[in-house]
Amino acid sequence: MSSALLVSIIPAAIIALAVGLLIGALIQKRHYANDLKNAGHTAEGIIETAKKEAATLKKKQFSRRRTKPINIAAKLRLS
Repeated sequence: MSSALLVSIIPAAIIALAVGLLIGALIQKRHYANDLKNAGHTAEGIIETAKKEAATLKKKQFSRRRTKPINIAAKLRLS
């Protein structure tokens, strides 16, 4: 190969490598941003589900507390 050809190929290869790395970095950044966004939505869904379950359990506990004394009083009247 002639030195003139090498002089033109080497800078072109370096520029192509730099452009490739830049494009790869941008794609990776976008991918991570999407993953983070999806993780946030998943976390929000889990929190909402947990809040609903906690409210349901709280209502059940409250209901049990109200009926327990009534049941005890009914048993005492029967005795």
